[in-house]
Formats: sequence, C-alpha cells, structure tokens
Amino acid sequence: GAVDVKAAAAVAATGALTAAAGARAAAALSAATLSRALGTFMLAVAPIVPCRNQILDAIGAADRTKTGDDPVREVVPLLGVGAAAGFLAGLFGVGGGAVVVPLLALATDLDHKTALGTSLCAMVPTGVAGVLAHRRLGHVKLAAAAPLGLGTCVGAFAGGRLASGLDEEPMRLGFGALMVALGAKTLLKKP
Repeated sequence: GAVDVKAAAAVAATGALTAAAGARAAAALSAATLSRALGTFMLAVAPIVPCRNQILDAIGAADRTKTGDDPVREVVPLLGVGAAAGFLAGLFGVGGGAVVVPLLALATDLDHKTALGTSLCAMVPTGVAGVLAHRRLGHVKLAAAAPLGLGTCVGAFAGGRLASGLDEEPMRLGFGALMVALGAKTLLKKP
C-alpha cells in the first residue's frame, strides 16, 4: 500500500523519455568527470530527505496544501521529477533512491515510505529506457548485469519488507547518511 501509482506513472512517463539523453551525456564525459559529478550530486542530495521540512520552511512552501483538487498542479511537478530522474538515471546510473525520493520529498506531500515505493515503481520503465540507451552505446556488460539484477531484486524485496516496519525519521536520517557516505567514497575513489 505504499505506492502512489498515478504519481509513479507521471514520473515514469517523462523519465523514460529523458533517460537516453542522460546516457548520451554520460558517453560524452570522461570517467573521472562523471565520477566527480556523481559524488558531488550525492553529497548535494544528502540533506534533502532528512531536512525536508526545514527546506520547505526556508523556501516558503511548508504550508502547501494537497493539490488533489487540481490535477494540473498535481501532475506538472511529477512530470518535472520524472524528466530530471530519467536524465540523471541515464547520466549516473542512479535510480529512485538518489533522485526521485529527494525530489518527491520536495515536490509532493507523500510520506517517506510512499515516496520510496512510488520511486521504485516509477524507475522500472525509466531504468529499462536507460539500460537500452546504454546498451546501444556499448556500456552494458550482460555478464555482470544478470547477477546484479537478481541481487537487486532480492535486496529490494527484503528492504521493502524491512522498511514497512520501521519509523520514518530514522529512515530519513539513514538516507542522508548513506548519500554522504556514498558521495564521499565516490569523490575519494581514484577513477
């Protein structure tokens, strides 16, 4: 019950369209530049989820109301989230966790668990589009992709079950800490 299917469809609609552009942009960058950009991106998004309310207060958006009565005001931000998520998924190979969840935290009133589930749902077609674009560019090693995909499916299922029983605040803080750790490791790693 922690997936907003309409939101996921809106995010996926534009995400699948922009993933190929991200893949082409990645092909134009050196491995070192791409690695530095990914590390910087992860550090930049790290505070968004744990500090969502403070960020919304600072930009004067904390008092926003549900937009369910205005479909355009509800869908347009989701299409923007999808466009950004698709491009960044194609560029960095990152998915919902690093891109969609922080953007949904700022652009919608979804709770954290629903943002997680919605993100996973939305990233399926976006991920497929990104993989196909990278495959055409020769950037996919199928021998590594199959076991990685299987492990990801098992991990995502187990993680989803675990998350359903956790409080949201520690999950938000854990997200931020994970993004800081991964961003720092990526920046410090020699390409």
